[in-house]
Amino acid sequence: MTNFLIKFFNISTIIFLFNIVIFHILNNFFPLQLALILTLVIIFILNFIFISYSFDIKKNKFFFFFGLIFISVSFRVVEYFLFENLMIYIPNPTLAWTTTISTTFVLKIIFYKPYFNMDFFKNRNLKKKVLIFTPDYKNGGAEKNVLLLAQSLNKKKFEITLVAWKYSKIKIKGIKKIIIRKKNLKSSFFTIFFLIIKKNPDYIFSSLNHLNIFLGIIRIISGTRSKQIIRESNYLSYKLKDEYNNKIRKVFARKFLTFITYNSCEIVICPSKEIHIDLRNNFKVKKEILKFIPNLFEKKLFTKKNSLSNNQNLISVGRLEAQKDHTFMIEAFKESLKIKDNKLLIIGNGSEREKITKLIKKLSLQKKIKIINFQKNIDKFLINSKAILMTSRYEGMPNIILESCNYGIKCLLTDFPGSSFFKKYENIKISKKIVKQYAKEIANLDAKRIFPKSFENEFLKDNQKKKFLECFNS
Repeated sequence: MTNFLIKFFNISTIIFLFNIVIFHILNNFFPLQLALILTLVIIFILNFIFISYSFDIKKNKFFFFFGLIFISVSFRVVEYFLFENLMIYIPNPTLAWTTTISTTFVLKIIFYKPYFNMDFFKNRNLKKKVLIFTPDYKNGGAEKNVLLLAQSLNKKKFEITLVAWKYSKIKIKGIKKIIIRKKNLKSSFFTIFFLIIKKNPDYIFSSLNHLNIFLGIIRIISGTRSKQIIRESNYLSYKLKDEYNNKIRKVFARKFLTFITYNSCEIVICPSKEIHIDLRNNFKVKKEILKFIPNLFEKKLFTKKNSLSNNQNLISVGRLEAQKDHTFMIEAFKESLKIKDNKLLIIGNGSEREKITKLIKKLSLQKKIKIINFQKNIDKFLINSKAILMTSRYEGMPNIILESCNYGIKCLLTDFPGSSFFKKYENIKISKKIVKQYAKEIANLDAKRIFPKSFENEFLKDNQKKKFLECFNS
């Protein structure tokens, strides 16, 4: 009932404003009687268009629209005679008309709700609709999880649509794609608002905090009955401090919006226990909707050839942003060269590239450290690396570490929030974030492959996929 009222109120508000404006304009150019009739005709057409667009009728559409025309005409007749009578007591035509349409609004709720909910217009056997939102199809962790989810859902049970803001040639069989040709979320608000109203999906899924909030606000005010399932990809408390440079008001506003929208969701997926605790304690998200489910992972074949590497490069893969703390990594790497000679390949794009390049030059490491742009085929770099370095300030569930585990590659992490999940993996070493200690651990790294048993049990037997898919059966 609440969702219907919100959705109906949104449509009625638009028509209500059109009603007043159109009547006021026509009344200035035509006699009152003609202005009233023209207004009723125009509003009848607008009402028919808005309702047809906003309510997804599954079957017997001809009968639905025939009934809709009958009800709509009936209301126009009621409004005509009610206005005529109100003019006796309210001499101002605009005020009388405003009172008329305000009165019939209540009657519309009484008549329209049971009409729209008639089983005669519903098809119970249709696939459930899923709208999956992602800014683009880049190889970021959140984006990869979105694509893997889309591929994992049963196409016989779900009608899946991927919605992105950037075009991609990626094609997934049985999945529709919609490109939002807008610069950013703010400029696409009404596009997404009407898309959600029109599609009226059973589920809405997204995996980035700003996108989760954006879709949550739209879902709430649109009045759709969609269940929103979101995944929080980062340790949010740390991320917001980084993003807003510790500006208290902006951090508070984002936390408040997170609290409102996340608590209105059906399920909030947390890829790490640290994120689960963070959302519970610092954002007051209800415990019962939080679910700890590590990342989806795509199985990759491993051959003996892959296990033999003569390349002595250490590599780091990730965005060149403050979160990844490449400054610490480079300083520790320089210190490690006093113990053992190595080379480091940094793969990624980001706003801190110039800063990192200057630091490499300042420390005279141009022959030891190389930076290249993010690569689509990251596997060939992983396979031919000695080991992986990661010195982030915080992480959710880093995909690059999972991919490294798949190939048995050794990883050296600092003890950032989000690293504790990997303690049980034999190929992963977690060091305190002290330059000399991390440098010593770098010097101890070699190219020997170790395949962690717990990784195979957790990620290569579709356990996480099952947990993800269970969220869409609620």
